[in-house]
Amino acid sequence: MTPVSPRTALITGASRGLGLALAQALAGNGWRLIVDARGAGALEDAVATFARQTDV
Repeated sequence: MTPVSPRTALITGASRGLGLALAQALAGNGWRLIVDARGAGALEDAVATFARQTDV
């Protein structure tokens, strides 16, 4: 069975810590991301970096 591409992940807490690290790793592997965090400013900064690698 071949994997379906691209995959999609929902990540909460994506602006820092483990959520940020997971989002960066998945984005680097071509996953589409749906992200959420409490701090809008920090999340916008994180999304700017993910958007260079994948759909957010």
